Amino acid sequence: MAAGIAALAIDGVWWPQVPHGLDPLARPAPPRDARWQRGAAADALYLAESPETTWAEWYRWLAEYGVPPRAALPRDLWRIEIALEGVADLRSAVTLASLGLSAPLPGRNDWPAFQAVGERLAATGLAALLAPSAARTGGEVLCIFWPPQPPSRVRAVGSPETLREPPAPPRGLRT
Repeated sequence: MAAGIAALAIDGVWWPQVPHGLDPLARPAPPRDARWQRGAAADALYLAESPETTWAEWYRWLAEYGVPPRAALPRDLWRIEIALEGVADLRSAVTLASLGLSAPLPGRNDWPAFQAVGERLAATGLAALLAPSAARTGGEVLCIFWPPQPPSRVRAVGSPETLREPPAPPRGLRT
């Protein structure tokens, strides 16, 4: 692991949203590119620390693709219980700068630099990384590197909350 990066253990509930009726832990084939990894190099599951950050990330995605919110409904908001060790803590500006990164911004222009770091961390055997949300000031995202099978300590809890109307845009939203 890169010098100066703390590895955490995280135990708690995190949040994703998915199209209604889909398994929140199912991974698309082929894996998709995202901020912290290229699908061809590694798959990952992205979660947020709160429903507000989950919806901010959704609104950012909608804005990027020019999709009206109602056209992307209904959505299911899930609770995912996790217990992971070996989570790289990238939340501080100092840590990001030590890796040659600035704070994440909405959009894809800076993805290649973030992907290179995420893929390097995944290759060291880390389970995940914790980083600031690009879509919500003060929000955090958890990128769990997905091996061929889901980590045993990552599971959906209960039933989802199904939203048939767009949620209120959260405070701190950046698109």
